[in-house]
Amino acid sequence: NLHEVFMGDFKLSMKETSLVYDLTEYMDEPLFIAAPDEFSGNVSFVITATSTEASLLAFNISDSHNMTASVSRPSVARFVSAPDAASLKVTRSSKTLEDHEATLNVTHISFPDTDGSEKHELVLLAPLGAVA
Repeated sequence: NLHEVFMGDFKLSMKETSLVYDLTEYMDEPLFIAAPDEFSGNVSFVITATSTEASLLAFNISDSHNMTASVSRPSVARFVSAPDAASLKVTRSSKTLEDHEATLNVTHISFPDTDGSEKHELVLLAPLGAVA
């Protein structure tokens, strides 16, 4: 469910076959993870830091377990759903004669919910005593 991964201002390229990213050149940057629009849920991942003893690289013994030290930490990015705000335009006031109905026109209403995950309502609230 990862959509984009950023280290600072740098967007890391997504590989279709693997979700392994080499973050070495961005170590001093903050890590940002984005999910696709309208996604809510958890994305779990592991971050691993590895230190390699450079003096042993010259002898080409990179398969030695004594050359590297690693530490890994699991982490979870929680994407919490948030309702999309509706767009609503209504006439603010109406004038009419007694014993007639007043008209408040709803001139525009739209709900930007693109995935059908929200319940839509239009409610008229009248304060206590406003209607006799």
